[in-house]
Amino acid sequence: MGKTTTASARNISHGRGPVWLTFVAALAATAGFFAYGWSLYPGLPDMSFTQFLAAGMTVFLAGLAAVSVRAFPPRPEATAWELHRREGMARGTIAALGLTSLALAVTLGLQGPQGGTGPDRPTAPPALLSIPLFLLVVIGSYAVAARWAARAAARAGVAPTAQEAAADRLWISGIIYNNPEDARLLVPRREGAGYGLTINLGNRAGRICAICFVALVVLVPLALGVLAWQS
Repeated sequence: MGKTTTASARNISHGRGPVWLTFVAALAATAGFFAYGWSLYPGLPDMSFTQFLAAGMTVFLAGLAAVSVRAFPPRPEATAWELHRREGMARGTIAALGLTSLALAVTLGLQGPQGGTGPDRPTAPPALLSIPLFLLVVIGSYAVAARWAARAAARAGVAPTAQEAAADRLWISGIIYNNPEDARLLVPRREGAGYGLTINLGNRAGRICAICFVALVVLVPLALGVLAWQS
């Protein structure tokens, strides 16, 4: 990577610190549930396991976020707009994993005995109902981060070229590919978003796959969660 690109990327990444506070919030929530549960039922092993699991997942996701944002450096010839876009994706990744860890900490905390009126009567909603929330958190994080990148670039007087603007319009929230003119079902993930493939929603088969995915990840857990809640 060229020195100019490296310096520019570092300047753009300034102020990223507050995004990491989502992981701190997750650990704080876990500690709070642990303390409250311990005050109700001292020495209850199930409660301890749940909170240690939540803390472990938070640490793991924080490490994954740290590795992810460093694993894919920008090209030496990257434009100023591309650097802002990639920084938005980096912040989106941190926020998505951080908010997921927070949601997971709250979900596991509420599923423990301290979330109910007694060890055998938890009042928290079934964990299955939280699965769709995780999906919304991820998509929402990248959408907000993409808007942040556009505003940050505008403040710096940076605008995309016609080619860059056209490419941006093909990616919903920066991570979902939607190009009806592209006949491919699977396309490489966008540069800066990691390795692997993603589905083209502009393709009919891609839309069918997306519907099946939503049904599996959102509708099925919701249905099972409602049934578990009513039983």
